Amino acid sequence: MRMMEPVQIRRDLESYTLSCRHFWNKLRRPAILGSEQDGVVAVLPSRHRNMPRCRGCSPQDGEDGKMKDTMIGVDLAKNVFVLHAAMMAGEVRYRKKLSRGQFLRFLSEQPPAIVIMEACGSAHYWARELVEAGHEVRLIAPQYVRPFVKRQKNDAADAEAIVIAARQPEMRFVPPKTADQQARAVLFRARERIVRQRTELVNALRAVLYEYGQAIPQGIAHIQRIEAIVERTEIDLPELVREECRDLLARCQLRPA
Repeated sequence: MRMMEPVQIRRDLESYTLSCRHFWNKLRRPAILGSEQDGVVAVLPSRHRNMPRCRGCSPQDGEDGKMKDTMIGVDLAKNVFVLHAAMMAGEVRYRKKLSRGQFLRFLSEQPPAIVIMEACGSAHYWARELVEAGHEVRLIAPQYVRPFVKRQKNDAADAEAIVIAARQPEMRFVPPKTADQQARAVLFRARERIVRQRTELVNALRAVLYEYGQAIPQGIAHIQRIEAIVERTEIDLPELVREECRDLLARCQLRPA
């Protein structure tokens, strides 16, 4: 087999390299993103020209374009709120303990910041109030904050742990709920409570009748059988037990009182 000369191999490689470079340049069709005035100049392929800019590449705060450089951790309570404010790098700016009346007034006077709270009672209400005051609010599930408490558990330590947890890059946040979303959740929990209470009453009926030799299967579908047993005079039930069973049936709202 004839060996190729080194000069010929070099020429073939150069020709192949130029062909690949020419093809790649045609494929890219670079476009300029931004301008020199705003300090953002980038070369992007044509397939990326019309894509929106990444949220992480621009200030996350609002429409004014000012970067929020402060994170405020809030430990919520009924009467006393504990605040821990720190820079993004971790430097502590201030720690405060505020009453319920002072809390919203104080944060309304502060420049826009990232406010972090645990997703606990009243957190969604305060999230809506602080968003109206111009802050960005993030909620964290309490179980994600607990590992970052560095010393004995108290309100100040919890507020500091909330800020530390929020700085973790892999942290998951709970989206704040609107008032309508909370109203639907209240209705859902009310229905669950009614179903649970009815189940407890039916189980109480089954337990009472079982003491007198009447075994009733589980399930709300057998409530009519329970009612028939209570009203049958041939079954040996004390009158006091019958009255109690009728009262339980009435509380189940399955028959008029």
